[in-house]
Amino acid sequence: MISSVDDVVRSRLCISCGACVAFGCEESVFMSEDENTGMYLPTLRRSINTWGTGKEFSVCPGKGYPIEGMGKHLFPNALNSNVDLGQWDSAFVSRSLNDSILENASSGGVMTAIAEYLLNENIVQGVVVTKMQYSCNGPRPESFIATNLDELKEAQGSKYCPVPLFGDVSQLESFPGKLLLIGTPCQIAALRLAQRNDSRLVDKIPFTIGNFCGGYRDFRETDKIISRAGMNKNEVDFFRYRGGGQPGTMVIRSGLKQKKLDYPGYARMTGVIKHRRCRLCVDATAELADFSCGDAWIPEYLNSSGSWSIVMARSPLAKNILMSMKEHGRIELRDVSEEDIKLSQKGNLTSKKNRQACRIGLYRLLGMKAPEFDGGYYHKCEGFLFEVKVHISHTIFSFLEKIGLYKQLAQLIGRYPKG
Repeated sequence: MISSVDDVVRSRLCISCGACVAFGCEESVFMSEDENTGMYLPTLRRSINTWGTGKEFSVCPGKGYPIEGMGKHLFPNALNSNVDLGQWDSAFVSRSLNDSILENASSGGVMTAIAEYLLNENIVQGVVVTKMQYSCNGPRPESFIATNLDELKEAQGSKYCPVPLFGDVSQLESFPGKLLLIGTPCQIAALRLAQRNDSRLVDKIPFTIGNFCGGYRDFRETDKIISRAGMNKNEVDFFRYRGGGQPGTMVIRSGLKQKKLDYPGYARMTGVIKHRRCRLCVDATAELADFSCGDAWIPEYLNSSGSWSIVMARSPLAKNILMSMKEHGRIELRDVSEEDIKLSQKGNLTSKKNRQACRIGLYRLLGMKAPEFDGGYYHKCEGFLFEVKVHISHTIFSFLEKIGLYKQLAQLIGRYPKG
């Protein structure tokens, strides 16, 4: 049983979102990078006996949350519903018709296009997004409020790392206007939990965009990839995990030196494994966001010209916004079936839904705590031995990385990417 924020952190279930700091009303707590875990973790400036079990714990997505119940409450008029995709009104394959947005997009640039449209129509006055900053610690994400397309483009590209999206709540409170928030499924969940406690946040942040998500690794992976690409992290002046088309590339630049690495092949460059909380997540398609966007990994679109995204409108209002964008020539929209969405995200859905009951059961058998959900995954365990094999292989890769032998072994067995 997880009973406090400290419990979440000790169980390696903290996702670094910063919700406990932002919405816990405690000025004596802040987020700081922990070198041992490669994560941002809540840190106390002084001892606070009452911190960790109150409001800050109620908004923590790391402990789990009633995803099914919350989805039905948020989107009561949804026309479609199932355990794989949550609640939704309509779904499309889409892409932006703005070439400047598409230039550095990971796929169809739809998230940026929606954000720009809501700004231009004055439906919101700012967008909570994330960009990369550079220091002696290496490239690290930083949240900020974008108010125009140029600033939105600074934030383009997935951030496959810990992101303290709510680390500086003062910028949200003091911003003179309504906000759109763009984040991962668990970050969206943190906001929804906070909105249940404080109705003012519903008015302040009336729209959210969530990305389809398979999870991330921590900064130990980021720093190790930079090193294995032949660069020093403290000298990097440009870094992106993914962008420039579909499937896209990682780009690392230091002065005149630049390295491009294919997505997702660079994930095999280290033995750092996916963050534990990501492995225990049941939300593949941002089920609690107004708009949910992800790659259109569908043969018909992968073989066509250009890059495409899937966008799910989970409410009639979200659908109306998309239709208005189409009428104004901002995006192209094509209907997509539920079957094609599931095909597009087959690996992610299999991992987060079908396999999750076995995985959670294995972790608990090993004495590890796991988040609690109300029905966002299949409860029947099939393939327990497979989860054991996966866990053992992850443990071996992680150990080899720690003792400095991962690269040699990965090259020997053909796991390490070429080039």
